[in-house]
Amino acid sequence: MLHSSNFDFRISPDPQTIDCLRNGHFGSIDLEPGLSHTVGPAGDAGSIDKTDINDTVIPENAGKVSSGVKRPTTDDHSYMNQKGQNASASNSNDHEYSCHLYTEEEEEDDEDVNFLCHDRMKDLLKMLNLKSNTDYDYASMLRMCSQTDLSEQDIFMGIIQEMKTRCPHLLETLVSVCVKDETKVNLRQITSVAVAYSCLMFARNNKNSGIQRCITMLAVKGDANDEFIRRLNRMSLSLSCSGKLRILDKAVIASHNMLVEAIRTNPLMKITGDNLDMYIRTNHQRTDNSNQDIHWFASNAFFTRLNYQNLPENTPEVRLKDIDAEMFVLNESETLKLNDVQKVLIGRLLCDRDEYQWLKNKLPQHIPHRYKIQSKYREKNEITPVLNGMGNTDVLDKYGVVLGGDMLTRERLQNAKNITYLAPTPKGRFEHLSPVTCELWHVKQDLLSKAYKALFKSDSLGECGTLFHMKTALRRNDVNGNVKSNYKAHEELFLLIVKALIHIASDEIKDCREQNRDIVLSSVFSKIYGLGYSTDDYVYNYFTNLLTWGMQIVNMNDTAKEGDMERLIMNMKENAAFFYSHSAMSKYFSECINTILQVDHLSSPHMKMRQLEGAFINTKGGNGKNKEADLVQEHAIRNQKDLIRGLGANKTENGSRRASSSADIIHRIGDNIDHLLNIPKLTTSHAKKTSSKDLEIAINILNKVQPFNYVKGRQFESFKTIAKNPKLVVQKKDLVHAIQKKIQRLFLNS
Repeated sequence: MLHSSNFDFRISPDPQTIDCLRNGHFGSIDLEPGLSHTVGPAGDAGSIDKTDINDTVIPENAGKVSSGVKRPTTDDHSYMNQKGQNASASNSNDHEYSCHLYTEEEEEDDEDVNFLCHDRMKDLLKMLNLKSNTDYDYASMLRMCSQTDLSEQDIFMGIIQEMKTRCPHLLETLVSVCVKDETKVNLRQITSVAVAYSCLMFARNNKNSGIQRCITMLAVKGDANDEFIRRLNRMSLSLSCSGKLRILDKAVIASHNMLVEAIRTNPLMKITGDNLDMYIRTNHQRTDNSNQDIHWFASNAFFTRLNYQNLPENTPEVRLKDIDAEMFVLNESETLKLNDVQKVLIGRLLCDRDEYQWLKNKLPQHIPHRYKIQSKYREKNEITPVLNGMGNTDVLDKYGVVLGGDMLTRERLQNAKNITYLAPTPKGRFEHLSPVTCELWHVKQDLLSKAYKALFKSDSLGECGTLFHMKTALRRNDVNGNVKSNYKAHEELFLLIVKALIHIASDEIKDCREQNRDIVLSSVFSKIYGLGYSTDDYVYNYFTNLLTWGMQIVNMNDTAKEGDMERLIMNMKENAAFFYSHSAMSKYFSECINTILQVDHLSSPHMKMRQLEGAFINTKGGNGKNKEADLVQEHAIRNQKDLIRGLGANKTENGSRRASSSADIIHRIGDNIDHLLNIPKLTTSHAKKTSSKDLEIAINILNKVQPFNYVKGRQFESFKTIAKNPKLVVQKKDLVHAIQKKIQRLFLNS
């Protein structure tokens, strides 16, 4: 029988019990009155050595490891109260047990853990000649560096500099250990010296925790669980689990302070926002502890790079009848400019062919525009978890805040302003939060979605060269027509086919060797758009239609990279025609018209430039490094969700808020460490090779169709009457009339 006295379990050599343990027959074993215990493959009894079962004794507290929660001794399945009752069954408030966050000293002095290492510690002390000294009791930078310093400064250089000043003999010793050949010294060796010094200083005084805070942050970013962090802490490589919570709280404060300081120095700010949706499941559901479906609003603040001091801030007084709908359609000069841009983009797609490599030297690396110099500067952005508690907001009231997001976000914010329209104060009417604009990446996403709806049909699987056929031939299983489910995969396939078609069209250019850029690009441009050909070859029409959609996506990508504010409005006019031709009820048709209306007609010159500049964010610095503001917002939300997932099961709302609010500073620390250690971004090693192979396959398939050889009456069964140009499905007068109706509604809501 299994006897118990003060929870000290001893196993007597009972034949029946031994047989059960040896043969794996586990079940309920009777204990003393008032106690019951279940053993099994995952329980304590299941881990007993069967070869020495008769002499096995489980010592008191031997299996107890502190987790920061004060509880009686437990097994792997449940814990018992002092009366011997199963607490999970007898105590309905077990989730309300108070949790005590240990300090670093308390966790290190945990008797339960030290009990296991007591004998080893004695042996180690005998081997060492210990002497107390105060040589290293100085104010180390490891103690004084803040979260902001860790995200911006070179902590490794600072450590080496401190060692050179404070303890040069230790620096010399550590360098001599890690450097074998003084002529071959690398960054890893110097970093090892800094980390070794940090571990020693942390072991001496756990306040010297600069590197440990970095490693803890990186562990949190990498979804490390508490067990892993606890092991690192025992090796002086990271903070404890309770220390992790404290630095996350400090990271939230640091993010808040950075935002406040940024607003003080530059009050011209734009905020982008999007939904942060989560579904949190709990392991033990109660009436007051059930699953949660959370919908939060995450936002980022971006600060201007341009100087607006000389631009007037007076809002023009515009009447509805003064707004001409014709101004929302591309005029002749704008059309010519976009055609020239597309010719350059076509040339870039041809440069990787051997016979067109000469084009590289004859094409601009960056398409010039008026604000090319300003757009290359790195832009400062901050996460804005909560705007409450920021102190005096008079600066924001004076300069206003531009708001941006996807269509749903814009509608919600605009409707919130409409509801408070009759409030007695400007602040109550949210007048400082204006204008509210729709962002470009979501427009591009919906544009690609419309292209797939028009050209991607499962019925066309057997029709060689169609989008669905190419998806199957190239084994792109992640392309299913739902662009929002996987935007990158859908865009890559679409642009791969665009590139293949342009390569095929260039094969028929006979004078490519003459190296006349304008003649070659004009010839390819005419070929892919079917200029001079009739519209009764519907196979030709299909591929021309696909190229029209695809080149607009390429154009929008380049506009975003260059931060080209001049091209932005032209793209919006072009997109409006695409959306309306696809559906007169298109929601993003309204968003395109609203953007043009806000920028060109209802805003002051000062606010117009703030809207245009705020559409693009340069987080790295340099020409061609800009991104859409809402795409940066999507990346920020992804970082926040990654940290929230790392919390594991039974997430709390406070824990989720802590993780999401500290995501920005954690991400910055990670990027800074990657930069200091020269760690490249993770990429697929064979991405270029795979793309080249897929391009070759696509060209071979499309050559069978001969897409640019005009044959009257050709057609695909799934696309019998497809138009050559998707924008010309509707007449211009119908488009202008629809724009006029949208202007009337949007003007009244503005």
